[in-house]
Amino acid sequence: MNILTLIDISVWKNKHLKELIEIIGDYVEESYDKNRLLLSPNPLMSIALAAEILLKIASARRKFENECVKIKG
Repeated sequence: MNILTLIDISVWKNKHLKELIEIIGDYVEESYDKNRLLLSPNPLMSIALAAEILLKIASARRKFENECVKIKG
C-alpha cells in the first residue's frame, strides 16, 4: 500500500478506482474476525495510507468524492 501513494491515480480508469475503493471500504465494514487489515504488519500505518489514497481519489475524480468521504468518516 505504500507504493500506491506515489502513483498518479488521476490516470486510472473508473473501474479500477471503484475496485480500490471497495477494497478499502471492506476494511471499515468487515467484522473483526474477517478483516484483512489484521494481516498487515502495521495496521495503523495501513489505515493512514488508505485515508491518504482516498483523499487522492476524491481530489482526482469528483465522481467518487462522496464515497471516499463516507468511508473515511
